[in-house]
Amino acid sequence: MKKLFSLFFLFSFWGGLIVAGVCLYYSLLDWQKLQPADAVLRSLSVNSPQNQVIIAEARQNVHRINIFAQGVWFLLGLIWATLGAIGWLRVGGEQK
Repeated sequence: MKKLFSLFFLFSFWGGLIVAGVCLYYSLLDWQKLQPADAVLRSLSVNSPQNQVIIAEARQNVHRINIFAQGVWFLLGLIWATLGAIGWLRVGGEQK
């Protein structure tokens, strides 16, 4: 039973932290790429051709969508890790 519980803790708690860490890393990378894309969109003047504005906005939206999706997975990873920690604390208290 103790070995089974150790595997559960390994996959739930540490797996959740790994998912959260990886998603946070890639979210920060996309955030760094979003800043120049936003600057390009803001730098386009009112007299710029419409196709340039649409292309710049599409490039910016790609990074915004990626940051949103990675943020959701970051939160899911933290929830996963929290559930593993709660399970560990509850089962650990019952085994004593």
